[in-house]
Amino acid sequence: MKFVGSKKATFYYRSGPGEDLDRVTKIRFDDESDLENWGVVKLTPGTDLGYALVENAQGRQELRRFDYATGTMGELVYSHPVWDVTGTVFGDDGSLDAVEYVDDTEQREWLDPQVANIRAQLAQALGPGDTKILQCTPAGKMLVWHGSASDPGVLYIFHPSRGQLAVYSELFPGLDETRTAAPKPIRYTARDGTVISGYMTIPAPAAALSDGAGPHPLIVLPHGGPYGVRDTLDYDRNVQVLATRGYAVLQPNFRGSSGFGRSFEDLGVGQIGRAMRTISTMRCIGP
Repeated sequence: MKFVGSKKATFYYRSGPGEDLDRVTKIRFDDESDLENWGVVKLTPGTDLGYALVENAQGRQELRRFDYATGTMGELVYSHPVWDVTGTVFGDDGSLDAVEYVDDTEQREWLDPQVANIRAQLAQALGPGDTKILQCTPAGKMLVWHGSASDPGVLYIFHPSRGQLAVYSELFPGLDETRTAAPKPIRYTARDGTVISGYMTIPAPAAALSDGAGPHPLIVLPHGGPYGVRDTLDYDRNVQVLATRGYAVLQPNFRGSSGFGRSFEDLGVGQIGRAMRTISTMRCIGP
């Protein structure tokens, strides 16, 4: 890709190292619908075909096949009815193994029924919390994580052929989980009527400097960015430190946050320090 001034980009492509680079298309930056079609994910070895994350008519990212030699869109591979597709997982042979999206936590949907079944069995065996297969090796071993929004979790090595699960590493060993708090997903209506989702963390009864009964002073902890980023229901050290000091913590996914589709992200355009920070009136938070 070559940038021309500040108005457009020119895309060049070649099928292999011995080929010449040919211009495929030229896109103006004010034509965002075309630019979104070039979210290159992966090329299939030996072909001009691959995958791209593309914005659909509803403003959500979906995964499609794509011909990079012609710039031609192919068939739909995966689309979620609510959330943007945020990533993909490919095997060593180039096969598409899983797709990723974020609802309240980062989700990985395995397209291989056998791996999906193994993940379900591991989740049942490990109990409450989230279970994620992070990596599969050619030898058949799996790197597995299990944890929650109040528990940084443990990494395991799993041998499906042996049915053997062994601890590889405990994250944050020595952490007193009686003092950590479990964030909860919430939805609230801002002053202008926009519905905002976010996460509320109430100090645990064993939290330092707090008996856990409330009411608690509230800290609003917005995520960075502000665009192309969002908070999730995952373990956050900053949130837990504040909660152990007796503070309730609100993490709003304000206008402009990613993952909720183009229309919600566009609500933040030109609104930094203005509507982007609009929240309902909150005085103190009880248990």
